[in-house]
Amino acid sequence: MSNKLKRIYKICNIMNDLNIITIKQLHKKMNTDEYPCCKSSIEKDLFFMKMELDIEYETLHNRGIRFTEKIDLIERIKAWII
Repeated sequence: MSNKLKRIYKICNIMNDLNIITIKQLHKKMNTDEYPCCKSSIEKDLFFMKMELDIEYETLHNRGIRFTEKIDLIERIKAWII
């Protein structure tokens, strides 16, 4: 689970600028670190974030995705645990 949380943390950091980003761009930014991940893991993490952590993001057809608001990941995780 720790690798999943690390990926989710990275996704939030990247997407908190509220700009539109494609999965391919997100994948490229996340794979600059020492821990590689695949696109399907990112897609699964985004689904987890939406379903379990109530993190909303827009899907803009053929353009990408973006958060609808800045996310405080720690607060979302606390709410999920409690």
